[in-house]
Amino acid sequence: FLICLSIEDIKNRGSISRIRINNLDIYFITAYLALTLLLKWAAHTKITESLKEQNIAYTQMSTRPAPMNTILWNANVDAGDQYLIGDYSFFDSKPIAFTSFPKKRKEAASLISKDEVQRLIAVSEGWYILEKEKEQWIYNDLRFGLISIDPQDPKFVFRYKLTEEVNGSITAEEDRPDSSNMKGIFGALWDRIWGN
Repeated sequence: FLICLSIEDIKNRGSISRIRINNLDIYFITAYLALTLLLKWAAHTKITESLKEQNIAYTQMSTRPAPMNTILWNANVDAGDQYLIGDYSFFDSKPIAFTSFPKKRKEAASLISKDEVQRLIAVSEGWYILEKEKEQWIYNDLRFGLISIDPQDPKFVFRYKLTEEVNGSITAEEDRPDSSNMKGIFGALWDRIWGN
């Protein structure tokens, strides 16, 4: 795709060769999108089968490709009072392992009722968990998955520190996880793509 764009830039506008390269670009992009839809269907089907094999009851599921590839797919599964998060690579040889994240809706009921938190819930389309860290509530948006490579300390890509102000309103401050080890994170992603 990028090669075609580069070649297209040096060709004269309106020339037959530029039109052909432009058409080739369109064919490549269309084929890639069609392939991605097919791979999403295959991954979604495999994850659904895995949930059935493991006797996991759920109400809804969201699947998406991991960053920069269409081989590794992430799944968020709504399983009642918890979310299950798992990933599936087309090269996997073992069953899909799901990690449980309690929703903690009852513990955070007063916080959830606040307008500011309701706006965050709307943005994350209801895919969120709340957790307490050192007496501060953290709002995690599940839609973009985890960034941490430490299974003992999972961190979500989008998380917000919630602070209750004197007037009772809530301030949400973005709390991006430490990205100083991006090389390690991408290395772990690369390894995971090739199967479990």
